[in-house]
Amino acid sequence: EIIAAIDISVLPTDDSVGGTVILEAMAMAKPIIVTEGQSRGVREFVDNNETGIIIPPKNPGFLADAIISLIKNKRVARRMGQNGRKKAEKRFDFNDHVKKVERLYLEVCRPNKLCFENAL
Repeated sequence: EIIAAIDISVLPTDDSVGGTVILEAMAMAKPIIVTEGQSRGVREFVDNNETGIIIPPKNPGFLADAIISLIKNKRVARRMGQNGRKKAEKRFDFNDHVKKVERLYLEVCRPNKLCFENAL
């Protein structure tokens, strides 16, 4: 409900933030503002000026400018949000992740004969 109510997702932290927050905003077609230098996961999600804006860390002026620019230019904000949603749908599909985890699980357990079915 909170993400649905916002216009822009802003994560101006140097700390490693969970990719889940960004992915949820992308899934809700919200443009994202993050600082460069965050975790690799953040850089994997946000494409500067495509799905959001990447700003220098610890720079309130750049943060304010990025927020104001998206508020003033709703067309750009909407485009970034739509691009983010498309990226989220394409690259982070839940069913694809389940299949990848299942394949990895089977790869790991086969050589050691520790598969779940053997554990029952």
